[in-house]
Amino acid sequence: MLQNDTPPEDFACHVYKTRHDRLKGVTMRTPEDVRQASKKQIERSMSGNVVTLRQQRDQGQDAMAWSMNWFRLRNNDNQIYTLTNEEKSVIVDDYLFLKDNYPITGEIHIFQLEGSEMLLVAVSLYLDTTPWVDYRAL
Repeated sequence: MLQNDTPPEDFACHVYKTRHDRLKGVTMRTPEDVRQASKKQIERSMSGNVVTLRQQRDQGQDAMAWSMNWFRLRNNDNQIYTLTNEEKSVIVDDYLFLKDNYPITGEIHIFQLEGSEMLLVAVSLYLDTTPWVDYRAL
């Protein structure tokens, strides 16, 4: 119910705050590692959910999905690091590029508490209602 009654950013923030200290994300040594892993996982989620979201829409459901990817940010010296706003914006730009290749709409949210090694890259996925052309096939 919480997911249905709250805006996507609030839901993703709630998930982060209630789970960040219990999960062990995949260790990422550099911001570029985070970027590449985020891009790969977001695209995998978009590709995997587009068919399911269509089926649910065709059944009259107002469906959505989440791509929630947890990363543990530790450099080669095993020290915690924090993504800068610029590094986060590159991940957002990658998401916007991917979004143009799928009939998906939604939002991306990146959370990392100060002093925490855990980073959440969360993307809400809704089926776009506008006509879509698979440009990759052209």
